[in-house]
Amino acid sequence: MNAANSDNAFVVHALLTGLKGSGKVLIQTSGSSVVGTYDNGEASETTFDEDTPFTPEPEKAMRVAIDNQVRAAADGNVRSVVIRPTLIYGRGIGVTATSIQLPKLIDVARKAGVPRHVGRGQNIWGHVHIADVADLYMLALEKAPAGALYYAENGEANFKAVAQSIGRMLGLGDQTQDWPIGEAVDGLGPGAYLSFGSNSRVRGVKSRALGWQPKGRALFDEIENGVYAEVYGKK
Repeated sequence: MNAANSDNAFVVHALLTGLKGSGKVLIQTSGSSVVGTYDNGEASETTFDEDTPFTPEPEKAMRVAIDNQVRAAADGNVRSVVIRPTLIYGRGIGVTATSIQLPKLIDVARKAGVPRHVGRGQNIWGHVHIADVADLYMLALEKAPAGALYYAENGEANFKAVAQSIGRMLGLGDQTQDWPIGEAVDGLGPGAYLSFGSNSRVRGVKSRALGWQPKGRALFDEIENGVYAEVYGKK
């Protein structure tokens, strides 16, 4: 299972070379940001499942090429699988116990005294609990056919609603603040475009057909009453 760096083509090349002809499994971690576009906080009605074609933005083209290379390794007798998680939340057991995107937004809210979102915050992302992601990996390891692709999602929310949930957790209330994209880039880095200002609306049709049944704690409950409240909540 390669969960280190979704964009490292050299590692993937080495793994595929070593596994070629072995019939062994390689699960490559990608991410649903590959379908994101420059929306600057505005909503989109477009959704994607595992069979929906799309053209990635330039900075995600390499990741999609890597995903395609992994899936194509099925022709070389590698049981290769790509999993694209959405926004991951919940308590992990690794070095970082609270994921990446939410802690950044929590830090922004604490420093500014008000939760912020890129633009109007109407852009929508799918999300998934880390425990459910782990379940999908184990299921794919056991049952996934060679060349498979799966989205991992169990719901979606716009970033304004996420910011409001963070505000309630921090005791700041429901008020949020629009964040122009230029200022958001200064505060969040380049990820303001495709991690925080884009839409990433996907449906894990094939993951559920595989037998995956996500059941993790709901996003807002996790923020306001779970690990985020425990780690970052008002003291």
